[in-house]
Amino acid sequence: MAVRARDKDRNQVVETLQQAFVDGQIDAEEFERRNTAALSAVHISELERLIRDLQGAKPLAPDLPELAERTVRPASAAAATPVAKGVRTAALVAVSLAVAAVVVVPIVLAGNDDADHTPFSSEVQREEDKAIEHAATMTVPWSRVKDELSSRAWADGTYSPVKGLGVWRIEADAIKAVFAHWEKAFESPYVRSFSFWPTYLTAERPLGRSRPRIEEWRLENGKRGLELFDEAENGERDLDLFDLHDLDVDTLMDNIERAKTTLNVEDAKVSWIDVGISSSEGVPIVKIWVTNTYEETASMETALDGRIITEWPHTAT
Repeated sequence: MAVRARDKDRNQVVETLQQAFVDGQIDAEEFERRNTAALSAVHISELERLIRDLQGAKPLAPDLPELAERTVRPASAAAATPVAKGVRTAALVAVSLAVAAVVVVPIVLAGNDDADHTPFSSEVQREEDKAIEHAATMTVPWSRVKDELSSRAWADGTYSPVKGLGVWRIEADAIKAVFAHWEKAFESPYVRSFSFWPTYLTAERPLGRSRPRIEEWRLENGKRGLELFDEAENGERDLDLFDLHDLDVDTLMDNIERAKTTLNVEDAKVSWIDVGISSSEGVPIVKIWVTNTYEETASMETALDGRIITEWPHTAT
């Protein structure tokens, strides 16, 4: 039987992936792919696949021993390890009670004529849905703006200084300076992604007329400026982009402070920020990750205008 995942399980996998990225077990691209899959996972088995090959991964759903063993041991080892009958019984009772609750609650609430929504919906979920719907209006297809993205900005195509910036830092003035320079240099505000790290930033820009290629630019300081870091073919004939003007930088900074102070990470600092198109929702979102010296992590997702979509506080294990 497929067992459904809880938010607690998803958060645990996200933390494991974050640590694996810090340890060098996976790179940024693999982390992003697995992280997106973890946040959208429905069943425990989907989460297990994401961490099965990682060192340091902890068992999922420890209250269900057969799942905990399957997460960290081969099937043969799990089968060879006996589990106390009382523990199995307690787990089965817990599952039975949960099933009974699912059956009984809708029957009770169905008789409430005052209910204006399904018993499983919540105000928080409705607000998240509104934020996602609003974010979807900020998606810009490459095919609509490709004439603005058909060529490079410079003859040599290698770098462009960002005057007056100095060393890169995650601050409102620095972000606004980079955005203004980007739009002027490339003569377009449309990008596929921007990622902010404490010591540098990266950005992706499509290039081409019939099919978009992807240029990745990097910046560590204003003197050297934006440098062409990588260029790759893209298998798709169209891409979803966003407009830099839609990103509210001041609200972004407010949300960073919120993440540092309300997500249960002591002495939190910014780990990284990713602004791009969600692969699961297909809308522009901002992901903010915070951490500390104890490697505790937490994150939040917002729309470009700063509306909170979801928050994942750190949970002690």
